This record gives sequence, structure tokens and C-alpha cells, in this order.
Amino acid sequence: MRLSLILLGAALISGCSLLIGDVTFGQDAGDGHDAGRGDSGSADSGSSDGGGEDATADAGSDGGGFDCSPCVWGCTGSRCAPPRLIRAGGNHSCLLADDGSVWCWGRNTSGELGDGTRVSSTTPVRAVTLTDAMEISTGHSHTCARHAGGGVSCWGNNANDRLGLGDTGPPSVAEPARLTAIGMAVSISAGLDATCAAIMDGSVRCWGNNANGQLGVDRTMLPSASEPTLVPGVTSAVGVSVGAAHACSVIGTGQIWCWGRDLEGQIGNGPGDEVDAVGPNIVTLSGADVVSAGAAHTCALDRMGRIWCWGAGTRGELGDGRSMSSPSPV
Repeated sequence: MRLSLILLGAALISGCSLLIGDVTFGQDAGDGHDAGRGDSGSADSGSSDGGGEDATADAGSDGGGFDCSPCVWGCTGSRCAPPRLIRAGGNHSCLLADDGSVWCWGRNTSGELGDGTRVSSTTPVRAVTLTDAMEISTGHSHTCARHAGGGVSCWGNNANDRLGLGDTGPPSVAEPARLTAIGMAVSISAGLDATCAAIMDGSVRCWGNNANGQLGVDRTMLPSASEPTLVPGVTSAVGVSVGAAHACSVIGTGQIWCWGRDLEGQIGNGPGDEVDAVGPNIVTLSGADVVSAGAAHTCALDRMGRIWCWGAGTRGELGDGRSMSSPSPV
């Protein structure tokens, strides 16, 4: 899959990603995440020393080999691990280093920094146990990572079961906790209080709050889900993005499917009076490469390099020169 780049914003919650050289930087402003073909936030899998911030600052250990002491974001043994992907959440931010380690900073009252404490930090601290992260996503007060083997770990606030740890999950988790009821993920997105993953078999599974149908199933049948739940009707998914109360997936053919809250037209399926879209609805757009769900609007990058947005636009979120909402891509 080719590597795409997209710069997107949301009024309250937004997502963006920017490729500079061979380093990808991305942003989740709390409740949205951009995902699509090539937006895997991949990092070279590698080992790193466990422990705190200074665990990777060991002086050169190969008897005159590479000196790791100046390395800030980890050390591969032959070079310093550069930062590869950065995500900004509701009140915290996280960085994925090239060696697979994850570093977070900001508010930590729910353990969203993943360092085993609930002490906020103004400087990056290392999320414990993570050495093979390929992608990270920051929600409003929780964080998730996709492992090299396709596994998923989440940590932070577990209200509405947004961590996907099952019925016995604690109120919050201060260090990465591995999900067991999920297949091999190819994309992960943490939203306001729900999380979704695109799976290698082309399906999408979501968990957490379903008050607006953001899990892709009827909210009256399932108010929330404590474990990954299949979104019916979605196949060939290559990426997924969760906003405040809706979610979207881009599939291999270039189509986009969205579900959840549609009061502002963020589902993108044209004029209608739906407040909550029950199940996936196809967006009136083709040739999509990347999709990003914000608070109440959605944007996509197509394969010709054009950006399309839909949903809430009264604050100029859609970028088309108007202050108007649109239920169809503009």
C-alpha cells in the first residue's frame, strides 16, 4: 500500500498526519484518528530496555560500538531510534519511536500515559512493556497501540468499556493491557469513548460506548460493548477512524463507510434526517485513500491528492470557503 499524507483538523477534536522524509507524524486531538491505505504508523520492530525514561540511555555497550547515551527515544544498538509518529489526545500526547517504544506526556489521572502511575507529567515518560508498537492512537482519556504481530493493547480511562478488556475490566488501567478477543489488527483508532480496529480479514471490530451507534450496531440492542464487536456489513477494510460519536472505515476499493451520530451530516451519505445511522452507510465519494473522523465532521484524502470533507461546517471545518455544514463531501 502506498504511503499517503493528509492534514486534517476538527473544531474540538481532530486528526492529521504528515510525512517528512521517512518519519511520519500524526495527530489525534482527542476523539478522532486518521486511517487508511498506508497510514499504519509503522515502525521497525526492535528490542529496547525496559523501565523508565532513562532506560535507553546506556552508554555504548559493544566494546567501542555505538554510544546510546545521547539517545532520547530509545536505541537500536546501532543508532538512536528517531520519533516516527506522534498523536495528541484530549489532554495527553504520545509518541511512537522507531524502536517500537511509546512515550507519553500530559494528564495522567486515568493512567493514559501508560507508565504505571497516575501522576501527570510535563515531559515524556515511557509506556511500560511496549517494545514492538507499530501504531498508536490517543483518545480523549485513553490510549491504544497496535503491536507488530497485529495484537492490540489499551490503557487509561475504561469508562464505557473503551479499553475492550471484558466485563471484569477495572475503571482505569495505568499500563498497557493486551486485548484477547481480537484478531490481527491492521489499523487502530481511539475516539472519545469508543475504539475500533480494522482486522486483517477485512472486518472492523469496535468496543466502548454505543450511545449513538458508533460501534456500528443498533444502540437499543447494545448500549456498550466491553469486548471487540463486529461491525456488520464492512468488508475489505484497510483503515478505521473514530470521532466523538461516529466512526468511518476506508476499504480497499476506495469506498468509505461511516456509522454513528449523523445529526451534523458527518456520515456523508447525502441529505437525510437521521440522527444516528444504524450500521455502515456508504459515503458519496469514491477513490478514497485515507479517512479521518473529527468531533462532528469527517475528511478524506483521495487517490488524486484531493481533500474532501463533510459534516459540521459552521466554524469553517470543511475548508471550502464557507461556514456551512454539508451532509455530502465537498
